[in-house]
Amino acid sequence: MSGKSAFTLVEIIIVLAIAGILAVIIALPVAKAYHRQALYIAARQLEADILEQQQAAISQPDAGNTYQLLLDVERDRYILRLGAFTVIKRVPLPPGVDMEEASGFGPNLSNKLLEFNYNGIPRQSGHITLRDRNSDQRYYVIITPVTGRVRTSRTPP
Repeated sequence: MSGKSAFTLVEIIIVLAIAGILAVIIALPVAKAYHRQALYIAARQLEADILEQQQAAISQPDAGNTYQLLLDVERDRYILRLGAFTVIKRVPLPPGVDMEEASGFGPNLSNKLLEFNYNGIPRQSGHITLRDRNSDQRYYVIITPVTGRVRTSRTPP
């Protein structure tokens, strides 16, 4: 031999195995954090869109139309509307986030309707439950009666 030092194949395999094990150990908490963050962002976006509809009802009163939020529980999305026919925007929930329940927004099981009058007061109150499929964590977007206060919470109402 020429006296050069080099790594053997066994040493390289051991180093790669250790690196693979470390990557798996690090990847699991990162994936859980990603799913928790997606759920939190979805809940905050829903809260912001509800507040946007509420503010639009106050700032642009129109006796013929109401600002609405149609909660489509089966398709995991919601639709912002002006009146019954004018769609402002459709918002799908991120992958892995379910709209588990929309309680207090009418008898229809799949489509629930949240409406605001010209004072920004909701015609109904209730809560919307968002659930992460992977971690089974939940966030609740709660609409308070009379005042119309909207808040997000990790504890059920």
